[in-house]
Amino acid sequence: MSTIRDGIFCYLHNPVEFVANNRRISTENFVNRFCSSGTDREKCSSITEQSPKRIKFAVVRDPIDRFLSGYADKCYPKRLPLPPERCFGCEQNINCFVETLLSKLRSIIRDPHATNYMETSHFAPQTWSCNFKEHLYDYTIIKYESGPQGIRDIATQFDNIFSLAGVPDYYRSEIQKEMLIGKTIHTTSGTDLRRHVENLLYSNRTLLRMITQLYYFDFIVFGFKFPNFTEISANFNTS
Repeated sequence: MSTIRDGIFCYLHNPVEFVANNRRISTENFVNRFCSSGTDREKCSSITEQSPKRIKFAVVRDPIDRFLSGYADKCYPKRLPLPPERCFGCEQNINCFVETLLSKLRSIIRDPHATNYMETSHFAPQTWSCNFKEHLYDYTIIKYESGPQGIRDIATQFDNIFSLAGVPDYYRSEIQKEMLIGKTIHTTSGTDLRRHVENLLYSNRTLLRMITQLYYFDFIVFGFKFPNFTEISANFNTS
């Protein structure tokens, strides 16, 4: 979702130049994105000071769904081999990855200046983002769900926010069209790889419990349902 979100705001930043360079919101990606990171802001407070009436919204996702999607996308090779250090050098060992991730995140809690890896940025709890500790109630929270209906729902919610912000109809229509395509280069939903990763997690009760504990406050703060261990045990050969 962050990929298409970045594409949307890049388009809105300079729509004429974006289109003139034959760019599309749905095909933008981090490696060759049209907009630099110069338009990004790291702290909510700095944005609020610049424009107190700015509309603020955040997209959140079911923690388990988010983990599975990220792990399948980041830790499995696609067209090219992964760098050896990717996913903490664990290759496709999900136990190694989760244990190392937890260790690195604990280091960040103890020392905010500890090394922040790509993996810790992508897999840290969502409650660590967006200055939620101070600004949670300043945001409109949008819940992202996978699948065709989830895509339609989030496209509608984005359009409502852009309407409130005064984004012209033509730009909103273009954003809607691109969002409804529903897939980016990072999409894993419905793939054999995603089903494989789900089986790795759901068949390991200890691992699933570790992930659930890691994202405990994501479940609580954003109102997501905790995994039903009894139901999962009935559908997967858990250990």
